[in-house]
Amino acid sequence: MTNALVHGVADVRVRLIRRDGRVRFSMWNRVRSTPTRIELTLGLGLRVVKALVNQQPSLRFRQHHGSQIHGTSLTFPAAEERTRPAADAGLRSAALQ
Repeated sequence: MTNALVHGVADVRVRLIRRDGRVRFSMWNRVRSTPTRIELTLGLGLRVVKALVNQQPSLRFRQHHGSQIHGTSLTFPAAEERTRPAADAGLRSAALQ
């Protein structure tokens, strides 16, 4: 998120999707058409994140860096859905009436 705010030139878009027992967090934004010298040589933060994520087989980290858009996604297992106790369901139904 910090990279998008520091290096991006427009709005940062974020999406969170749960599907087939997994969650995907995606983020993308526009970038400068001509990166600065520092932006070309460092990228240390993203390399550290990628190295850490690669240590966890259940996580997937993907990046796309084009000439105008940079996108990043992190996919991970979704938490188990818990069922609500019947008492909570009754209170919720009463509040909606």
